[in-house]
Amino acid sequence: MRRFLRRSAYLVLAAVFIAVCSGCAIDSNTSSPGGQPSRPILAEEIDLKQASVRYPLTIYTRTLTHGGNTVNYPYVTNDDMSLLNLSIRSVFTEFAASCEAKGGTVDFLVEFNRYGLLSFKLTFTAANGSLLAVDTANFDCDSGSEVKLGACFGSSGSDRFTRLSEMVAQYVEKNELSVIGRIPPVTNETRFYFAYDGIVLFYREYEIVTPDSDPPMIGIKLSTVKDLVAKDGLLNRLA
Repeated sequence: MRRFLRRSAYLVLAAVFIAVCSGCAIDSNTSSPGGQPSRPILAEEIDLKQASVRYPLTIYTRTLTHGGNTVNYPYVTNDDMSLLNLSIRSVFTEFAASCEAKGGTVDFLVEFNRYGLLSFKLTFTAANGSLLAVDTANFDCDSGSEVKLGACFGSSGSDRFTRLSEMVAQYVEKNELSVIGRIPPVTNETRFYFAYDGIVLFYREYEIVTPDSDPPMIGIKLSTVKDLVAKDGLLNRLA
């Protein structure tokens, strides 16, 4: 009887040993968390810049604390975007600092994400829940840098700003908006974001119109300013 029990115990131990070893072999072939592959990269895309790739970039939200404020900022997870992510983070922290308040929160909306171009709408909300500031930020994924309005048209001279200023004046007149003083001319620093058919000029509260009117967002279709876009203009990507 003892011999039988001893033999049974050996068999049980052997079975457990085999099961453990088999389990180790299976685990060694599985991917660790976060190790799952993303969308397969096509062979023809390997050497292409983002400007030539038609799908949008993958964007997550990251959070940091800066100057006593919570800053939620976009983080691009695609490969080779380290410079772009540094630029984005820098712009968002500068926006938080410019609000000159503490205890607030910076958030964002993705306005455009195609053809290697990114546009974000930034908001700063105070600790009491009131909206203190709104801004826009645009980026070229190929260069990893922030984009100003002039880069949309490239090296095409100053006529672009003159034409855009005239279009803004026409918009205000057509929509009978109540203007605060003189309409500011369009410059390289005028806020905007990319759209599928051109750009949208973005104005903040009290920048152009009186409080009884909503701040205007003026769409500029590429077809109306195509003659102003040089070969190096970023708007060519939308064509």
